[in-house]
Amino acid sequence: IVDPTGATAWGKVQKASPDGYTLACLSSTVVTADLIGGSPVKYEDFDYVTGMGMDPQYIYCKSDAPYNNLQELVDYCKTNPGKVGWATAAPTSASTICSVAIINQAEIDVNRVVYETGSDSLVGVLGGFVDVAVGEYGDMAAQVDAGELKLLCLLSEERNALDIPTSGEQGFDFIFERPRGIAAPKGTDPALVKRMAEAFAQAYDSAEFMAYLESVAIDPVLQSGEEFLASYRTIAGTVTDNMAALTGQQQ
Repeated sequence: IVDPTGATAWGKVQKASPDGYTLACLSSTVVTADLIGGSPVKYEDFDYVTGMGMDPQYIYCKSDAPYNNLQELVDYCKTNPGKVGWATAAPTSASTICSVAIINQAEIDVNRVVYETGSDSLVGVLGGFVDVAVGEYGDMAAQVDAGELKLLCLLSEERNALDIPTSGEQGFDFIFERPRGIAAPKGTDPALVKRMAEAFAQAYDSAEFMAYLESVAIDPVLQSGEEFLASYRTIAGTVTDNMAALTGQQQ
């Protein structure tokens, strides 16, 4: 298995022989790099085998902020237009896509501050330079456990083990299902794709793999290849709907 970190590695899988011996471990970056970054690797250039887990996004802030959930944050932004500093990172990052979608849907006026990475956004929140950001739990778990940060919302369809209210529970029609999983080169024999999916499913519930998912704060959700691709198509729709704001063209 090739474990890619960007378009170069994905490109190797994209062009590999569809014999089942060269596979890609995909993240949602394959979608955003295509639609926003103009990557030569398109997210539909693969046959999707199986989704192996959801990498959820959370809206978070410092623990002493005057809001405790997403609805309270939106209400605060509406009564204090332009005063809340909202950290975002690169246009292709999941945190930025989620932030822009929520800001647009809620029709709130915030001060978007652009950082280079999600880790920089986290430092910005902890240092009081910005008020709110979106990120992965694994990046902020230590600060949440220490009581420095609080989670306002989970941007998923259902609550997970952390039991944080979802965006839907708080009246917002926005979720960001972000699976990570396995894909093969386009043109792989469907029977071979099915056999590979069955093999991954048989090994999925192993104690070792469950421990790994927990260690990286990924929710254990096994998807079929069709479900995996459908999740990425939904992300593609979110990107398309918010393209102007993501690329700095929105007035």
